[in-house]
Amino acid sequence: MSLPVDTRSVRPSTMLRLAALITVTAILAPLMPGATPPGSTGAPAEIAPLQRGLSATTPGQAEFVRAPDTTLYFSPHLLPAGAEASDAAAQLSGILDDLGQRLRAVASDERQLVRLTITLVDESDHAAAADVLAQRFPDHAPAVTWQGSPLTRPGARVAVEAIAVSAQRPDMTTLTADGGALLPAGSRIFLSGQAERGSDVASSVALTMASLLRSAKELGAAPAGVAQIRVFLQPFSSRDDALAQIVPLFPAGKCPPVIVTEWTLPLPVEIEMIVARDRGAAKLEAPLTFPVLAGKPRSPRFSHAAIVDTGVPLLFLSDIEAGPDASPTEEWPTIFARLGPTLGRAGSSFRLLVKATYLLEDGSPRNSLNDTRAVYYDPLRPPAASAVGVRSVGIPGRAASLDMIAVPRDAAPLTP
Repeated sequence: MSLPVDTRSVRPSTMLRLAALITVTAILAPLMPGATPPGSTGAPAEIAPLQRGLSATTPGQAEFVRAPDTTLYFSPHLLPAGAEASDAAAQLSGILDDLGQRLRAVASDERQLVRLTITLVDESDHAAAADVLAQRFPDHAPAVTWQGSPLTRPGARVAVEAIAVSAQRPDMTTLTADGGALLPAGSRIFLSGQAERGSDVASSVALTMASLLRSAKELGAAPAGVAQIRVFLQPFSSRDDALAQIVPLFPAGKCPPVIVTEWTLPLPVEIEMIVARDRGAAKLEAPLTFPVLAGKPRSPRFSHAAIVDTGVPLLFLSDIEAGPDASPTEEWPTIFARLGPTLGRAGSSFRLLVKATYLLEDGSPRNSLNDTRAVYYDPLRPPAASAVGVRSVGIPGRAASLDMIAVPRDAAPLTP
């Protein structure tokens, strides 16, 4: 609402102050919490409540969360402040407080979280971190994935990355002031991890990124559409070398969130991406498709890419592990046997899987994973995937775990 002002009765000095105030307000408005970002189609909209399958055995962690086809916020990797003087529980609480502020700045809040990925330096901190989640999310828990990795900040014992629904409505992938990204509603591409071998870490990262961006272009996406880059790297001390190859591929200040974690497999690096598909790209044949990429033969165990069409919700599942008593050869069969009922409760199936991440400690036999996938997956439509060798899956007594993104049966019906 505007009020009439009789400028004839206002002193010139006052007019100058008013003009300055209006100018400053106009400059700062796009940066204020809840402001509509550049490229948005309108003001923040109301967010419908998310559908959750709360776990009866793991408080603070949903079995699954169903998110509609709407804007998703991808956070940067969040590390604790003042890490040297606090334990893992205190660090995680501080990170979640910080995350709450970041969410409000993008027209979201904790109730709109769909997934948290929690990285622990020492898996013995798992119980304390899980207690923090149970207290923080009594009835609005997100899906949660645990993993183990070194971290860059001295004294840091825990780090968090988040995905949440936002009420902002950008019409293109939009970077946020905190280093995150808003992935718009519409068709999304999930590119499996790719690994190209160069002469060293830097050249391996450069070759792999070039391959991924070629794949994205082939599928109807541009570099500006990338919302998240996940890098699995060894040695972890080469993180800065990896970032030095990735950041310049995007215009200055326009690099999307890059999440770097350690892996222990022989290749220096594997990288995966999530990308918005261009609105003018060719029409898809089905709600969920698994295209064959040039020069990359089809595998019955994983797809090189999965594309989810406009209007299709996503199901984010918490990680699934086999429990403390499974032997190394029993872990993957047990995990997949548990995955099936979880998918059923979420309204999905093994033929509607989008993206899998398999974490394998050194003692987890990879051939067991391959054999188990051959039993459960439709060889014509396995999910996009990354199989990551790790020192720890972040949960004591476990050597393997799985997290998954799927789509629901009611939005992506399949013929037999």
